Amino acid sequence: MAYRINKMDDLMEVHVWDEVSVTDVLTILGQLHAMAPLKEISDLWMLSEGCMIPWDEFSTVAKGIKNLVAKDAVARPSAVVAANQFHRAQLELFLHEARELPYEIGIFSERDEAVNWLQAKSR
Repeated sequence: MAYRINKMDDLMEVHVWDEVSVTDVLTILGQLHAMAPLKEISDLWMLSEGCMIPWDEFSTVAKGIKNLVAKDAVARPSAVVAANQFHRAQLELFLHEARELPYEIGIFSERDEAVNWLQAKSR
């Protein structure tokens, strides 16, 4: 499992590289939930060029998120920075599965663009 979570005052940044299983993604989501149970802090996922996430398990990931997010959650938005067009296409498919989540997810090519979007959405 190749990832790192950096918790800041107003953002949790998740860096993912190499191959990550669905179990790993759910573990990361569980750790984010433990750090901010009401999702009161936005999260930013940074996918490296070599990141291989089994996005064929979209529904499992979406269900895992739904199970973690409390009904009284603040539910700040999430953003994902895709390292390449392939990741971006996969993430667009994931958004289709995640459409019923209680918060918005944005897909970006650059970290600064994602951070600016998160800040604007969190006001």
